[in-house]
Amino acid sequence: MSMNEQTVREYLLQHPEFISRNADVLSGNKGKVRDFRDAQLAKIQADNQMLKQRQQQWVSVLQDNQHLAAVLWRSAADLARCNSYKQVVAVLEQMLFHDLDFPSHALKLLPAHNKRPVPEANRVQAGFQWIETQAWPCAHLPKSMEAWLDEAYESHLVLPLLRHGELLGVWVLASKQVDYFHAEQDTTYLQAFVQVLSATLARIMGVAD
Repeated sequence: MSMNEQTVREYLLQHPEFISRNADVLSGNKGKVRDFRDAQLAKIQADNQMLKQRQQQWVSVLQDNQHLAAVLWRSAADLARCNSYKQVVAVLEQMLFHDLDFPSHALKLLPAHNKRPVPEANRVQAGFQWIETQAWPCAHLPKSMEAWLDEAYESHLVLPLLRHGELLGVWVLASKQVDYFHAEQDTTYLQAFVQVLSATLARIMGVAD
């Protein structure tokens, strides 16, 4: 402790009333301490709020995934009981338009391999050539698919229908939301559903296993 500090200390001990008469002398330091504590408290509260928001987002995503999984598995079970193209379309429309609130879709199939013809509404036009082999999102459909939907939409997911490596057709989902379908999107449940859809269509079309 320096001489000046010692002098001040002794004076304050001898004159304790000085602090009460001159409270403003220490108000600056007290303010700084209080401001620091307030800042720390505000930061902790902000961090807690952010954690709560993230937890709510995680819960929301989990609930959405659970709902999607339940809808897809229920619809897959309905597909397994289908014996006609009409029944397949009915299951898809119930799932997309009522359970999942999609605006539109297109199910286009190659000519059947047996005597059961593909309905005109679900038939791929002559000259159609398939290049892609995996599901892929796109903002605008290729020209060969543009007429498949009733109007232009902001986002699409193109799903090939394959059975033992053989292309049966194409299923296109549409959304009004920009970039609703994107490359990083997890489509695990949907891909599993497409396998059931492909197997059902193969059975109806008479494609040999």
